[in-house]
Amino acid sequence: MLNQFLPIGKLHKELNEFLESWNWILGQINPGTTVSLFQDKKTLSKLHHSLNIGKYSSVKFREELILCAPDEKIIEFVKKIDVQYSSLSEVQTEEFRKKIASFSWGVNNETKMFVDVFEYPSYLIPQEIEKFTSIEDLPKPMNPYKQLKEFQSEIYFEAIKHVENANTRFLIQLPTGAGKTRTAMEIVSTFLNKKEGRQVVWLADRSELCEQAIEAFNNAWNHIGKYELKIIRMWGDMELPEKIEGTCFVVGMYQKIHRPLKNGKLSLKGDLIIADEAHNVLAPTHEETILHLTDFQIKQSRVIGLTATPGRTTSESIQNEQLVSFFNDKIIGIEPTNQGPIEYLQGKRVLARCIHSPLKTDIKYTLTQDEWKKLAKSFENEYPDEFIEKIANDEKRNLLITLKLLELSSQCKHILVFGTNLKQSKLLCGILIALGYSAVHVDGDSPPNYRKDVVRKFKEGEIQFILNYGVFTAGFDAPNIDAVVITRPTRSIVLYGQMIGRGMRGVEIGGTEEFQLVDVIDDIITDHGGLDNVYEYFSDYWENQS
Repeated sequence: MLNQFLPIGKLHKELNEFLESWNWILGQINPGTTVSLFQDKKTLSKLHHSLNIGKYSSVKFREELILCAPDEKIIEFVKKIDVQYSSLSEVQTEEFRKKIASFSWGVNNETKMFVDVFEYPSYLIPQEIEKFTSIEDLPKPMNPYKQLKEFQSEIYFEAIKHVENANTRFLIQLPTGAGKTRTAMEIVSTFLNKKEGRQVVWLADRSELCEQAIEAFNNAWNHIGKYELKIIRMWGDMELPEKIEGTCFVVGMYQKIHRPLKNGKLSLKGDLIIADEAHNVLAPTHEETILHLTDFQIKQSRVIGLTATPGRTTSESIQNEQLVSFFNDKIIGIEPTNQGPIEYLQGKRVLARCIHSPLKTDIKYTLTQDEWKKLAKSFENEYPDEFIEKIANDEKRNLLITLKLLELSSQCKHILVFGTNLKQSKLLCGILIALGYSAVHVDGDSPPNYRKDVVRKFKEGEIQFILNYGVFTAGFDAPNIDAVVITRPTRSIVLYGQMIGRGMRGVEIGGTEEFQLVDVIDDIITDHGGLDNVYEYFSDYWENQS
């Protein structure tokens, strides 16, 4: 890789925000080390590459790399991309090298040759984006019926009793990993089968969730659908249709359709509305989108919310009350006798057993007066960014987390780590790479093809650690996770539940028998004087208490 040819001073500058911490933590782990990370150019170049995956599409970033490349590599590259040069002296000029770095990054020969000649991993090559039309005709299916599991069937039959009543609203609550989407698609298919010409609107706030909804609907309709229908996509760059007629399944992002609905430029009725991640439905954009759907306005729509956590906070609050009120105080979930739903599903091997191993740092943190004020104003009652940053930069805490990750590495093959913030996720990833572990960092700016390649390699065991921030709380399907590490302090039952849920998929649905949950628990002085009770809220998940 070209990163190895960058001057060591350039590497120091590019990695400056991490170097001191990396060097100190590595020194604590290997106190006998005589070579400082500052002088280890081979490791620094690997770290420079791994933390700049998203920058290879930038001409300026490639210029910096190509300017330092050996002449023979440049000559090999220009021959492959059919660029002419007059002499070696021309190849050596800054002007020539900037010229060959200025190609468009994408699905083309220049990008492929850059990756091949300069020996980069193939995942850097962007994959051709699969193009979808806004409207897709789905033919009448021919496949046989596929049964739901018993607990899913109970929820299905209870929901079907209510869904034919106009203006009904209710929540379906199932733990993450227990098949909320699968169950909901059975309800949607039955609803559409009852009367030709019906329209269902599925609402989500992320493109990954929209794509999953389309795939899940296709799977269900291929088993029990009766009619030909249209699938209509309303997210990203999809064009909004002028008119929607006939039986159809519409999947839209709130952010895409909110303004057109509000301005009267989109007419969408929705005989049945499904609100995915329904704990967010009170957010202004979400609520207004539903309110502006035509059939909702004339009190003819049915609304079903899907969530694992039907609340906003662990305490009684007006937000929780408003959420309950929006869904008419009706929740459908698992109601086993003599045991809780989590224990019941774990007994059925639908959910994995959760081995709870909290890492208690015993480090005390106190919020400043300004931080208290921001916490009080937060819609989700979450810690302010500056407080999180203070915790994320604590080297003693990061050392404790690193030591725990190294301990897990000998026990687990697939470890998913939720960083405290973006910087700390990269910091921990860098330490693991420097120590020789297969680790990657992923965040919202990581190229989509890179993220897909990472998930594939993680599933196949080529990557042991995925460190992420703000990406894999939902819409991440890697059922073989055997350890989840949560380094991010949170007061949000929704966020905490989503993070736990990444490891909850059990054997019956392609997951594991058990997984380890390591949540980093700090001594944060809160309004009730001690640790937040978000951990206690999920105590039913644990196989053992620590």
